[in-house]
Amino acid sequence: MLKAKKCPNCGSTSIVGPHLLERLAVAIDLPGFYTATLTALSCTDCGYTELYSDYDGLANLRRLVKPLSDEEADAQVICSRCGDAAKSGMRFCPRCKTLLDSI
Repeated sequence: MLKAKKCPNCGSTSIVGPHLLERLAVAIDLPGFYTATLTALSCTDCGYTELYSDYDGLANLRRLVKPLSDEEADAQVICSRCGDAAKSGMRFCPRCKTLLDSI
């Protein structure tokens, strides 16, 4: 969404967020990390939202977290309600918002 300036969910180009960074920035404490600031970008047509870390938080993640293997990144969970596939690690189905069973 950040680079394409287009919603990956519905394809809309009506994206808000970057010009409101100061009001949309949220400080969070990541377990075992320093505080990171997240910035939100949202689609005004469907409500899809992505969060982006500030440079300090991203540096901490790169330094302290092991990246997913290709197998872990490609793993999927099937929603028991609608049958849609979601990436492993997601808590809710992207289609129907049902709580997913963890692997």
